Amino acid sequence: MKLNFYVMSKKLFIFGLILALSAAFTACSDDDGGKGSLASKEEILLKKYPKAANINWKKSNDKKYDIATFTLPKVTPRAMDSNVDTVSVWFGNNDNIRLVDQEISYSELPEAIRQSFEKTKCNPVKGISEQTLINTLYSDAQVWETDDVYKLERDGVVSYKIEMESVRNEVEIDLYYDVQGILLKEVEDDGDREEMPLEIPDAVKDWVARNHANAEIIDYESEKEDGVVEHELDLKEGKIIVEITLVEENGTLKLDEEEYNYPDINALPADIKTEVEKAIAAQSVVTAEDIEDIEMVKEEGAEIYTIEFEKGDDEYELKITRNSDQTITVGDIVLES
Repeated sequence: MKLNFYVMSKKLFIFGLILALSAAFTACSDDDGGKGSLASKEEILLKKYPKAANINWKKSNDKKYDIATFTLPKVTPRAMDSNVDTVSVWFGNNDNIRLVDQEISYSELPEAIRQSFEKTKCNPVKGISEQTLINTLYSDAQVWETDDVYKLERDGVVSYKIEMESVRNEVEIDLYYDVQGILLKEVEDDGDREEMPLEIPDAVKDWVARNHANAEIIDYESEKEDGVVEHELDLKEGKIIVEITLVEENGTLKLDEEEYNYPDINALPADIKTEVEKAIAAQSVVTAEDIEDIEMVKEEGAEIYTIEFEKGDDEYELKITRNSDQTITVGDIVLES
């Protein structure tokens, strides 16, 4: 009986030793400086950010990414600001940088973004839950305050995020701009939003490449229900933002919705812009400076443009349709009830 106990104890000891050596070998191989190791990633990090300090590493919640968080000295520190920026860099497989999330001060924003921000209003078409905030200027200090500002670099594409908080209530809005100051999206923040790399299926990327060859994918989400996957994408084509919904069933993608958002009248196709100018001149109710929002949706081969105006407390709307036979139908500028 004692002999059997001795043999079993010895076997358990050897098995435990093997496990320990295996774990040690794995740990060493993960940090031996080879490709995919933290040492390799940190070398890449320091080449990109030679002044990085206080570097800390962690895994993302889904364990797919290694995240380095560190500080950088500000390029142009100001008396009211911290002297450093906090930066997070997300590394994917093969040591590639998927996301850079850098907290900056408002003064570090490009001038084009600051000018655009001063004119940006809380937009009703974006689904803001608090109706009293609609059409208020985000730059109005009596209504909004700037919380945090970030420079984002996702797969090499740079954008900026300004986090706003209403002084009236607890509503928080995230505003995203490109480097030219174009508002990319306006999102109500429920507290669960986290900047992450975009995980886009190859089939969706291929669809975008075929149908919007010159577009950048700036946002992507998907949801699966009853075997059907709904892919929602935001694309940027020049100055135009395109919101697309693709439905995937049994491996086949089908376009469900496609909406184009134009930053101003000059971004419209030349013939549509001309029709807008004619309608404004004919009715003398509003001017081009009163335009608040321009969007276009495609339905059954037709392009339907909706131009919204705001003049004082009044809101107006103009609809222009490019029909499937390429003729153009222009409606009246009407006061919205």
